[in-house]
Amino acid sequence: MLERGTLRVGRYRGAPILLHWSLALGLLAFGGFSFVPGFWVGFTGLILLHELGHAYLVRRLGFNVEAVVVHGFGGFCSWHGHASRLEHSVIAWGGVLAQALLLVGTFAYVQVMGPATSAFGFHLQDAWMRANVYIMALNLLPVAPLDGAEAWQIFRAMRVESVTFGQILRKCLPGFGPRKAKLPPSSSRPDREPPPSDREPPAPTPPRGRGASDGEPSAEAQRAIADALRRISEQARDARKK
Repeated sequence: MLERGTLRVGRYRGAPILLHWSLALGLLAFGGFSFVPGFWVGFTGLILLHELGHAYLVRRLGFNVEAVVVHGFGGFCSWHGHASRLEHSVIAWGGVLAQALLLVGTFAYVQVMGPATSAFGFHLQDAWMRANVYIMALNLLPVAPLDGAEAWQIFRAMRVESVTFGQILRKCLPGFGPRKAKLPPSSSRPDREPPPSDREPPAPTPPRGRGASDGEPSAEAQRAIADALRRISEQARDARKK
């Protein structure tokens, strides 16, 4: 299905995965204008994995992915939400970390199974290793609009918001924390309740006098009632005498 010059090839958690028409030009350019279908498949998968890495962290941090797009010279993950500076930095690392997993997996496969013997397999491995390292290094340059412009801000953001790597891992890795949970800002409550010795002592309860709130009249009220009864009694006695 074509949408504004793109081809929808799938969905990620409801968000469309789109291939832009310029991808064909990028594959030719990065492939050295040669017929290398293995490299084309590997390069497309590499860029797609990079953007899905962003999309994964977007959802883990509780935001909404709108679309994942792969074009001729990279790609982008479209999302929305009110993210903090730290959350922006964490999301920026998602693409490079996804590529790193692919690099480690490919390297391990080559070490165990040996290098590919077919032209398709050789070019596929080339895309997932040599081109992979090149794209990772390029994306980590601290220059906008590359990911490095926000990714390297993570250390400063962690200091400002008083967040540790452990808290980030618990929010971003499956099994370490709830899904769609934002990273705690510096003003959030502590991870555990302080021990009793560190808590503020409870405010003393003021003594309660015996009054109307206790269900009994006060001493002044009792004397007033007694005086009123005495006057009523005297008036009744005087009336009988008359």
